[in-house]
Amino acid sequence: MRRLLLLPAIVLGLTLVAPAAAGASVKTWKNPEAGQRTFKEMGVFVLMVEQPVRRTAELMFASTAKGETEVIPSHTFVSDDEYKNRDAVVAKVKEGGFDSIVVFRINSSFETTESTTKAALPGVMGANYAYFSTAYGFSLNDMGPLTQSVDRIVQIETLVYAASDQKLVWTGTERMKSPTPTFDSLGSVIEKAVKAMRKDKLIR
Repeated sequence: MRRLLLLPAIVLGLTLVAPAAAGASVKTWKNPEAGQRTFKEMGVFVLMVEQPVRRTAELMFASTAKGETEVIPSHTFVSDDEYKNRDAVVAKVKEGGFDSIVVFRINSSFETTESTTKAALPGVMGANYAYFSTAYGFSLNDMGPLTQSVDRIVQIETLVYAASDQKLVWTGTERMKSPTPTFDSLGSVIEKAVKAMRKDKLIR
């Protein structure tokens, strides 16, 4: 069973690279042992290296999730030094009376390469291209320059924990292309995660 023990990942200083284009919908998982839970007060932890960026992202998450459930950015109750210490973070969550926390982070990232060729001869030969390619045995793929494009793919993960027993209640993941980090694209990812959380009645 996965528990709040993953919070030491804060110490690693994971960098969030926000996708620049919309991708597939969020894939979700609910812990069958946790039962149906709708939370009233949730602390938001966005795992990033840069503290100002982390604070902004947490504020974006809290604003997007605004409703009956009170969503509080972690930087408002956990100091930068405490943020690096798991025990200090857990103590602050209990002290604040939170019934849940949500962790927003990069789960993994990798690169994909796509190779393409551009034909040079058809434009010159016009309608005779089919005849010459058959008669002389050259291939369309042999005639143009090879080009390659590299895309970075990131898997973004949203994890919801119950504070009372530290159980992982719900996860949402999304795999997207990430050429450039921007706050606009980060907002899009947060919006999808919050929508999925609301659909599964974790927040109101």
